[in-house]
Amino acid sequence: MRTVHSFFMTIYDGLLRLASSCGHKKAKGWTKMRSQGWLVLAEATNALLPGEQWHAVHCASVGEFEQARPVMEAYRKANPPARFLLTFFSPSGWNAFDKQQPEWWTERDCVAPSPLDRPRYVRQFLAAATREEESTPAIAWLALAKYEVWPLWLAALQKKKVPCVVFAAHAVEGRWPFRLGGAWHRKAWGKLDAIWVQHEQSKETLSRWGISGAKVMGDPRFDRVLQTVQESTRHPDEQLMRWVDSRTCVVVGSAWKPETESMLAVNWPENTCVIVVPHEWSVGSIMAQKEAWEKRGLKTTVWSDHRSINTDAALPPSQVLIVDAMGFLTRIYAVANAAVVGGGFGEGIHNTLEPAAHGVSIWVGPNCGRFLEAQLLESSGGLQVVTSETALTAAVQHALLDVKVLKEKGLHAQSFARANAGSAQRIASGLLSL
Repeated sequence: MRTVHSFFMTIYDGLLRLASSCGHKKAKGWTKMRSQGWLVLAEATNALLPGEQWHAVHCASVGEFEQARPVMEAYRKANPPARFLLTFFSPSGWNAFDKQQPEWWTERDCVAPSPLDRPRYVRQFLAAATREEESTPAIAWLALAKYEVWPLWLAALQKKKVPCVVFAAHAVEGRWPFRLGGAWHRKAWGKLDAIWVQHEQSKETLSRWGISGAKVMGDPRFDRVLQTVQESTRHPDEQLMRWVDSRTCVVVGSAWKPETESMLAVNWPENTCVIVVPHEWSVGSIMAQKEAWEKRGLKTTVWSDHRSINTDAALPPSQVLIVDAMGFLTRIYAVANAAVVGGGFGEGIHNTLEPAAHGVSIWVGPNCGRFLEAQLLESSGGLQVVTSETALTAAVQHALLDVKVLKEKGLHAQSFARANAGSAQRIASGLLSL
Protein backbone atom coordinates (compact mmCIF):
# COMPACT_ATOMS: atom_id res chain seq x y z
CA MET A 1 0.00 0.00 0.00
CA ARG A 2 2.92 2.36 0.53
CA THR A 3 3.76 1.98 -3.16
CA VAL A 4 0.16 2.76 -4.13
CA HIS A 5 0.13 5.77 -1.78
CA SER A 6 3.39 7.10 -3.24
CA PHE A 7 2.06 6.58 -6.76
CA PHE A 8 -1.10 8.58 -6.09
CA MET A 9 0.83 11.34 -4.30
CA THR A 10 3.16 11.59 -7.29
CA ILE A 11 0.24 11.81 -9.72
CA TYR A 12 -1.52 14.37 -7.50
CA ASP A 13 1.64 16.45 -7.30
CA GLY A 14 2.09 16.36 -11.06
CA LEU A 15 -1.51 17.29 -11.78
CA LEU A 16 -1.34 20.22 -9.38
CA ARG A 17 1.79 21.56 -11.01
CA LEU A 18 0.32 21.12 -14.47
CA ALA A 19 -2.88 22.90 -13.45
CA SER A 20 -0.83 25.67 -11.85
CA SER A 21 1.18 26.21 -15.03
CA CYS A 22 -2.13 26.46 -16.94
CA GLY A 23 -3.32 29.22 -14.63
CA HIS A 24 -5.72 27.27 -12.40
CA LYS A 25 -6.31 29.60 -9.43
CA LYS A 26 -6.42 27.02 -6.62
CA ALA A 27 -3.49 25.05 -8.01
CA LYS A 28 -1.43 28.25 -8.30
CA GLY A 29 -2.25 28.98 -4.68
CA TRP A 30 -1.05 25.52 -3.73
CA THR A 31 2.32 25.82 -5.46
CA LYS A 32 2.86 29.43 -4.34
CA MET A 33 2.16 28.52 -0.72
CA ARG A 34 4.73 25.75 -0.76
CA SER A 35 7.38 27.61 -2.74
CA GLN A 36 7.39 30.40 -0.15
CA GLY A 37 6.46 28.45 2.96
CA TRP A 38 9.67 26.51 3.58
CA LEU A 39 11.78 29.66 3.55
CA VAL A 40 9.43 31.37 6.01
CA LEU A 41 9.54 28.35 8.33
CA ALA A 42 13.32 28.04 8.11
CA GLU A 43 13.82 31.71 9.01
CA ALA A 44 11.36 31.48 11.90
CA THR A 45 12.98 28.29 13.20
CA ASN A 46 16.43 29.85 13.22
CA ALA A 47 14.97 32.82 15.10
CA LEU A 48 13.80 30.61 17.98
CA LEU A 49 15.50 31.36 21.26
CA PRO A 50 17.76 28.69 22.79
CA GLY A 51 15.63 25.89 24.17
CA GLU A 52 12.45 27.01 22.38
CA GLN A 53 10.51 24.54 20.26
CA TRP A 54 7.48 24.72 18.02
CA HIS A 55 4.15 23.52 19.38
CA ALA A 56 2.80 22.39 16.03
CA VAL A 57 -0.86 22.13 15.02
CA HIS A 58 -1.92 20.89 11.60
CA CYS A 59 -5.25 21.61 9.87
CA ALA A 60 -6.46 20.64 6.43
CA SER A 61 -8.26 23.94 5.84
CA VAL A 62 -10.59 26.54 7.35
CA GLY A 63 -13.08 24.10 8.88
CA GLU A 64 -10.44 22.15 10.77
CA PHE A 65 -8.89 25.36 12.04
CA GLU A 66 -12.25 26.21 13.63
CA GLN A 67 -11.72 23.05 15.69
CA ALA A 68 -8.08 23.82 16.43
CA ARG A 69 -8.60 27.48 17.26
CA PRO A 70 -10.19 27.12 20.74
CA VAL A 71 -7.68 24.37 21.62
CA MET A 72 -4.75 26.62 20.73
CA GLU A 73 -6.27 29.52 22.65
CA ALA A 74 -6.74 27.37 25.76
CA TYR A 75 -3.18 26.06 25.42
CA ARG A 76 -1.79 29.58 25.12
CA LYS A 77 -3.61 30.69 28.27
CA ALA A 78 -2.07 27.77 30.15
CA ASN A 79 1.38 28.16 28.55
CA PRO A 80 1.84 31.77 27.36
CA PRO A 81 5.49 31.39 26.19
CA ALA A 82 4.58 28.61 23.75
CA ARG A 83 5.58 29.21 20.12
CA PHE A 84 2.90 27.92 17.73
CA LEU A 85 3.63 26.46 14.32
CA LEU A 86 0.34 26.21 12.42
CA THR A 87 0.35 24.25 9.16
CA PHE A 88 -2.33 24.03 6.49
CA PHE A 89 -2.76 21.51 3.68
CA SER A 90 -5.01 23.80 1.64
CA PRO A 91 -4.21 27.31 0.42
CA SER A 92 -7.77 28.35 1.29
CA GLY A 93 -6.99 27.74 4.96
CA TRP A 94 -3.70 29.61 4.66
CA ASN A 95 -5.34 32.60 2.92
CA ALA A 96 -8.27 32.81 5.34
CA PHE A 97 -5.92 32.73 8.33
CA ASP A 98 -3.67 35.36 6.76
CA LYS A 99 -6.62 37.73 6.35
CA GLN A 100 -7.93 37.40 9.90
CA GLN A 101 -5.65 36.13 12.65
CA PRO A 102 -6.98 35.57 16.17
CA GLU A 103 -6.06 37.98 18.95
CA TRP A 104 -3.90 35.43 20.76
CA TRP A 105 -1.67 34.87 17.70
CA THR A 106 1.67 36.67 17.96
CA GLU A 107 4.57 37.61 15.71
CA ARG A 108 6.59 34.92 17.47
CA ASP A 109 4.32 32.24 15.97
CA CYS A 110 4.59 30.85 12.45
CA VAL A 111 2.14 29.63 9.80
CA ALA A 112 3.46 27.29 7.09
CA PRO A 113 2.28 24.69 4.58
CA SER A 114 2.22 21.03 5.45
CA PRO A 115 4.30 18.84 3.14
CA LEU A 116 2.62 16.75 0.48
CA ASP A 117 3.11 13.18 1.70
CA ARG A 118 6.09 12.39 -0.50
CA PRO A 119 9.61 11.72 0.85
CA ARG A 120 11.28 14.76 -0.72
CA TYR A 121 8.64 17.18 0.58
CA VAL A 122 8.77 15.63 4.03
CA ARG A 123 12.54 16.11 4.02
CA GLN A 124 12.05 19.77 3.02
CA PHE A 125 9.68 20.29 5.93
CA LEU A 126 12.03 18.63 8.42
CA ALA A 127 14.97 20.70 7.17
CA ALA A 128 12.97 23.93 7.49
CA ALA A 129 11.87 23.02 11.04
CA THR A 130 15.43 22.20 12.15
CA ARG A 131 17.90 24.81 13.35
CA GLU A 132 21.12 25.22 11.42
CA GLU A 133 23.84 22.83 12.61
CA GLU A 134 21.29 20.68 14.46
CA SER A 135 19.85 17.32 13.43
CA THR A 136 16.54 17.22 15.28
CA PRO A 137 13.46 19.30 14.35
CA ALA A 138 12.64 22.01 16.87
CA ILE A 139 9.15 20.58 17.39
CA ALA A 140 7.87 19.69 20.86
CA TRP A 141 4.83 17.86 19.46
CA LEU A 142 2.51 17.78 16.47
CA ALA A 143 -1.28 17.79 16.93
CA LEU A 144 -3.41 16.88 13.91
CA ALA A 145 -7.00 18.08 13.56
CA LYS A 146 -9.77 15.58 12.82
CA TYR A 147 -8.31 12.99 10.41
CA GLU A 148 -5.21 14.57 8.86
CA VAL A 149 -3.04 11.48 9.42
CA TRP A 150 -0.31 11.44 6.74
CA PRO A 151 1.77 8.24 7.11
CA LEU A 152 5.15 9.33 5.66
CA TRP A 153 5.15 12.72 7.38
CA LEU A 154 4.29 11.22 10.75
CA ALA A 155 6.78 8.36 10.42
CA ALA A 156 9.57 10.85 9.74
CA LEU A 157 8.63 12.97 12.76
CA GLN A 158 8.26 9.98 15.05
CA LYS A 159 11.66 8.72 13.92
CA LYS A 160 12.99 12.02 15.28
CA LYS A 161 11.16 11.36 18.60
CA VAL A 162 8.47 14.00 18.01
CA PRO A 163 5.18 12.99 19.71
CA CYS A 164 2.26 13.00 17.26
CA VAL A 165 -1.40 13.05 18.28
CA VAL A 166 -4.75 13.52 16.56
CA PHE A 167 -7.57 15.46 18.24
CA ALA A 168 -11.25 15.91 17.44
CA ALA A 169 -10.79 12.68 15.50
CA HIS A 170 -13.78 11.49 13.53
CA ALA A 171 -13.53 7.85 12.45
CA VAL A 172 -16.43 6.79 10.22
CA GLU A 173 -17.04 3.18 9.21
CA GLY A 174 -16.72 2.83 5.44
CA ARG A 175 -14.71 6.03 4.97
CA TRP A 176 -10.98 5.92 4.30
CA PRO A 177 -9.03 4.33 5.90
CA PHE A 178 -11.69 2.43 7.84
CA ARG A 179 -12.57 0.11 4.99
CA LEU A 180 -11.01 -2.58 2.84
CA GLY A 181 -7.61 -1.53 1.48
CA GLY A 182 -6.82 1.00 4.21
CA ALA A 183 -4.54 -1.20 6.33
CA TRP A 184 -1.34 0.75 5.69
CA HIS A 185 -2.97 4.07 6.62
CA ARG A 186 -4.63 2.49 9.66
CA LYS A 187 -1.17 1.38 10.81
CA ALA A 188 -0.21 5.08 10.92
CA TRP A 189 -3.22 5.74 13.14
CA GLY A 190 -2.16 2.90 15.41
CA LYS A 191 1.31 4.39 15.86
CA LEU A 192 0.05 7.79 17.05
CA ASP A 193 1.05 8.75 20.59
CA ALA A 194 -2.55 9.65 21.40
CA ILE A 195 -5.93 9.58 19.65
CA TRP A 196 -8.55 11.92 21.07
CA VAL A 197 -11.90 11.34 19.40
CA GLN A 198 -15.06 13.43 19.26
CA HIS A 199 -17.46 10.75 20.42
CA GLU A 200 -17.90 7.15 21.48
CA GLN A 201 -18.90 6.04 17.98
CA SER A 202 -15.45 6.96 16.63
CA LYS A 203 -13.77 5.08 19.46
CA GLU A 204 -15.85 1.99 18.62
CA THR A 205 -14.97 2.28 14.92
CA LEU A 206 -11.26 2.44 15.74
CA SER A 207 -11.58 -0.53 18.06
CA ARG A 208 -13.29 -2.64 15.39
CA TRP A 209 -10.27 -2.02 13.15
CA GLY A 210 -7.79 -3.00 15.86
CA ILE A 211 -6.82 0.50 17.03
CA SER A 212 -7.04 0.75 20.81
CA GLY A 213 -6.36 3.44 23.40
CA ALA A 214 -8.52 6.22 21.93
CA LYS A 215 -10.05 8.63 24.42
CA VAL A 216 -13.30 10.56 24.00
CA MET A 217 -12.44 14.27 24.38
CA GLY A 218 -15.36 15.84 22.49
CA ASP A 219 -15.58 18.30 19.62
CA PRO A 220 -13.96 21.73 20.18
CA ARG A 221 -16.23 23.23 17.53
CA PHE A 222 -18.81 23.57 20.31
CA ASP A 223 -16.42 25.79 22.24
CA ARG A 224 -15.73 27.83 19.12
CA VAL A 225 -19.36 28.45 18.21
CA LEU A 226 -20.21 29.36 21.79
CA GLN A 227 -17.32 31.84 21.68
CA THR A 228 -18.80 33.43 18.56
CA VAL A 229 -22.16 33.75 20.31
CA GLN A 230 -20.46 35.66 23.12
CA GLU A 231 -18.66 37.85 20.58
CA SER A 232 -21.87 38.67 18.70
CA THR A 233 -23.60 39.42 22.01
CA ARG A 234 -20.82 41.84 23.01
CA HIS A 235 -20.71 43.43 19.55
CA PRO A 236 -24.22 43.13 18.05
CA ASP A 237 -24.97 44.31 14.53
CA GLU A 238 -27.43 47.01 15.51
CA GLN A 239 -28.32 47.93 11.94
CA LEU A 240 -29.16 44.31 11.14
CA MET A 241 -31.26 44.12 14.30
CA ARG A 242 -33.14 47.23 13.20
CA TRP A 243 -33.73 45.69 9.78
CA VAL A 244 -35.28 42.58 11.35
CA ASP A 245 -37.09 44.60 14.02
CA SER A 246 -39.82 42.52 15.69
CA ARG A 247 -40.41 40.24 12.70
CA THR A 248 -39.96 36.47 12.71
CA CYS A 249 -36.67 35.92 10.86
CA VAL A 250 -35.65 32.81 8.93
CA VAL A 251 -32.00 32.58 7.84
CA VAL A 252 -31.13 30.32 4.91
CA GLY A 253 -27.45 29.67 5.64
CA SER A 254 -24.93 28.26 3.15
CA ALA A 255 -27.83 28.03 0.71
CA TRP A 256 -27.78 26.06 -2.53
CA LYS A 257 -30.46 26.14 -5.23
CA PRO A 258 -32.84 23.60 -3.57
CA GLU A 259 -33.00 25.55 -0.32
CA THR A 260 -33.46 28.87 -2.11
CA GLU A 261 -36.22 27.57 -4.36
CA SER A 262 -37.98 25.97 -1.38
CA MET A 263 -38.04 29.32 0.37
CA LEU A 264 -39.33 31.07 -2.75
CA ALA A 265 -42.34 28.77 -2.57
CA VAL A 266 -43.23 29.84 0.99
CA ASN A 267 -46.00 32.41 1.45
CA TRP A 268 -44.27 34.94 3.70
CA PRO A 269 -46.63 36.88 6.02
CA GLU A 270 -45.95 40.58 6.52
CA ASN A 271 -44.57 40.03 10.02
CA THR A 272 -41.78 37.76 8.71
CA CYS A 273 -38.48 38.25 6.90
CA VAL A 274 -35.89 35.99 5.30
CA ILE A 275 -32.12 36.33 5.00
CA VAL A 276 -30.50 34.23 2.27
CA VAL A 277 -26.75 33.56 2.52
CA PRO A 278 -25.69 31.63 -0.62
CA HIS A 279 -22.81 29.19 -0.31
CA GLU A 280 -21.53 30.30 -3.70
CA TRP A 281 -22.53 33.24 -5.81
CA SER A 282 -21.72 35.54 -8.71
CA VAL A 283 -23.03 38.97 -9.63
CA GLY A 284 -25.38 37.32 -12.12
CA SER A 285 -26.74 34.75 -9.67
CA ILE A 286 -27.40 37.42 -7.02
CA MET A 287 -29.33 39.57 -9.51
CA ALA A 288 -31.32 36.51 -10.63
CA GLN A 289 -32.21 35.72 -7.02
CA LYS A 290 -33.28 39.29 -6.38
CA GLU A 291 -35.52 39.23 -9.45
CA ALA A 292 -37.04 35.91 -8.36
CA TRP A 293 -37.94 37.24 -4.91
CA GLU A 294 -39.35 40.47 -6.28
CA LYS A 295 -41.50 38.54 -8.76
CA ARG A 296 -43.06 36.99 -5.66
CA GLY A 297 -43.93 40.49 -4.53
CA LEU A 298 -41.27 40.68 -1.80
CA LYS A 299 -39.07 43.75 -1.63
CA THR A 300 -35.44 42.59 -1.66
CA THR A 301 -32.15 44.11 -0.51
CA VAL A 302 -28.69 42.96 -1.60
CA TRP A 303 -26.09 43.18 1.17
CA SER A 304 -23.19 44.50 -0.93
CA ASP A 305 -25.30 47.41 -2.22
CA HIS A 306 -25.13 48.89 1.28
CA ARG A 307 -22.51 47.05 3.37
CA SER A 308 -18.84 46.14 3.13
CA ILE A 309 -16.27 44.53 5.42
CA ASN A 310 -15.52 47.96 6.88
CA THR A 311 -18.97 49.50 7.12
CA ASP A 312 -22.09 48.73 9.11
CA ALA A 313 -24.41 51.00 7.13
CA ALA A 314 -28.15 50.91 7.58
CA LEU A 315 -30.13 48.46 5.46
CA PRO A 316 -33.25 49.80 3.69
CA PRO A 317 -36.65 48.36 4.64
CA SER A 318 -37.42 45.12 2.81
CA GLN A 319 -38.64 41.61 3.50
CA VAL A 320 -35.73 39.72 1.92
CA LEU A 321 -32.01 40.26 2.42
CA ILE A 322 -29.50 38.47 0.16
CA VAL A 323 -26.02 38.39 1.67
CA ASP A 324 -23.32 38.27 -1.01
CA ALA A 325 -20.37 38.40 1.39
CA MET A 326 -18.31 35.93 3.40
CA GLY A 327 -17.71 35.90 7.12
CA PHE A 328 -21.04 37.24 8.34
CA LEU A 329 -23.15 34.11 8.78
CA THR A 330 -22.46 33.68 12.49
CA ARG A 331 -23.43 37.32 13.12
CA ILE A 332 -26.58 36.83 11.05
CA TYR A 333 -27.69 33.77 13.02
CA ALA A 334 -27.80 36.06 16.06
CA VAL A 335 -30.98 37.72 14.70
CA ALA A 336 -32.69 34.52 13.53
CA ASN A 337 -35.68 32.68 14.93
CA ALA A 338 -35.11 29.71 12.63
CA ALA A 339 -32.52 28.50 10.14
CA VAL A 340 -32.45 26.38 7.03
CA VAL A 341 -28.90 25.01 6.75
CA GLY A 342 -27.93 24.22 3.16
CA GLY A 343 -26.29 21.20 1.58
CA GLY A 344 -28.74 18.54 2.66
CA PHE A 345 -30.08 18.09 -0.87
CA GLY A 346 -26.54 17.82 -2.24
CA GLU A 347 -23.24 16.46 -0.99
CA GLY A 348 -23.94 17.06 2.70
CA ILE A 349 -25.10 19.68 5.17
CA HIS A 350 -23.04 22.65 6.28
CA ASN A 351 -22.48 23.86 9.84
CA THR A 352 -25.48 23.25 12.13
CA LEU A 353 -23.62 24.06 15.34
CA GLU A 354 -23.54 27.82 14.67
CA PRO A 355 -27.33 28.27 14.62
CA ALA A 356 -27.69 25.78 17.47
CA ALA A 357 -25.36 27.81 19.69
CA HIS A 358 -27.46 30.90 18.97
CA GLY A 359 -30.61 29.10 20.09
CA VAL A 360 -32.10 28.83 16.62
CA SER A 361 -34.47 26.09 15.43
CA ILE A 362 -32.99 24.25 12.41
CA TRP A 363 -34.14 22.45 9.26
CA VAL A 364 -31.85 20.43 6.99
CA GLY A 365 -32.25 18.24 3.93
CA PRO A 366 -31.89 14.44 3.98
CA ASN A 367 -28.15 14.11 3.28
CA CYS A 368 -26.99 14.45 6.88
CA GLY A 369 -26.35 10.83 7.87
CA ARG A 370 -22.59 11.15 8.33
CA PHE A 371 -22.95 14.23 10.54
CA LEU A 372 -23.37 12.94 14.07
CA GLU A 373 -24.06 16.39 15.50
CA ALA A 374 -27.11 16.69 13.22
CA GLN A 375 -28.42 13.33 14.40
CA LEU A 376 -27.94 14.33 18.03
CA LEU A 377 -29.52 17.73 17.42
CA GLU A 378 -32.51 15.98 15.89
CA SER A 379 -32.77 13.72 18.95
CA SER A 380 -32.61 16.78 21.21
CA GLY A 381 -35.59 18.36 19.43
CA GLY A 382 -33.62 21.28 18.01
CA LEU A 383 -33.39 20.11 14.39
CA GLN A 384 -35.79 18.66 11.83
CA VAL A 385 -34.71 16.62 8.81
CA VAL A 386 -36.96 17.04 5.77
CA THR A 387 -36.96 14.53 2.92
CA SER A 388 -37.77 16.80 -0.03
CA GLU A 389 -37.84 20.41 -1.15
CA THR A 390 -41.64 20.38 -0.99
CA ALA A 391 -41.48 19.08 2.58
CA LEU A 392 -39.06 21.88 3.49
CA THR A 393 -41.44 24.51 2.11
CA ALA A 394 -44.32 22.99 4.08
CA ALA A 395 -42.30 22.74 7.30
CA VAL A 396 -41.27 26.41 7.19
CA GLN A 397 -44.78 27.53 6.21
CA HIS A 398 -46.28 25.65 9.15
CA ALA A 399 -43.63 26.87 11.62
CA LEU A 400 -44.28 30.52 10.80
CA LEU A 401 -47.75 30.08 12.31
CA ASP A 402 -46.37 29.24 15.76
CA VAL A 403 -43.30 31.21 16.82
CA LYS A 404 -43.56 29.78 20.35
CA VAL A 405 -42.73 26.31 19.02
CA LEU A 406 -39.77 27.72 17.10
CA LYS A 407 -38.46 29.28 20.30
CA GLU A 408 -38.79 26.00 22.21
CA LYS A 409 -36.91 24.09 19.52
CA GLY A 410 -34.23 26.75 19.48
CA LEU A 411 -33.75 26.39 23.23
CA HIS A 412 -33.36 22.63 22.79
CA ALA A 413 -30.66 23.26 20.18
CA GLN A 414 -28.84 25.73 22.41
CA SER A 415 -28.97 23.40 25.41
CA PHE A 416 -27.40 20.67 23.28
CA ALA A 417 -24.56 22.99 22.21
CA ARG A 418 -23.87 24.14 25.76
CA ALA A 419 -23.90 20.60 27.14
CA ASN A 420 -21.07 19.66 24.77
CA ALA A 421 -18.73 22.53 25.69
CA GLY A 422 -15.36 21.98 27.36
CA SER A 423 -13.56 19.86 24.76
CA ALA A 424 -10.94 22.54 23.97
CA GLN A 425 -9.76 22.69 27.58
CA ARG A 426 -9.57 18.90 27.84
CA ILE A 427 -7.49 18.65 24.65
CA ALA A 428 -5.23 21.52 25.72
CA SER A 429 -4.62 19.74 29.03
CA GLY A 430 -3.71 16.60 27.12
CA LEU A 431 -1.20 18.51 25.02
CA LEU A 432 0.34 20.08 28.13
CA SER A 433 1.03 16.57 29.46
CA LEU A 434 3.00 15.44 26.38
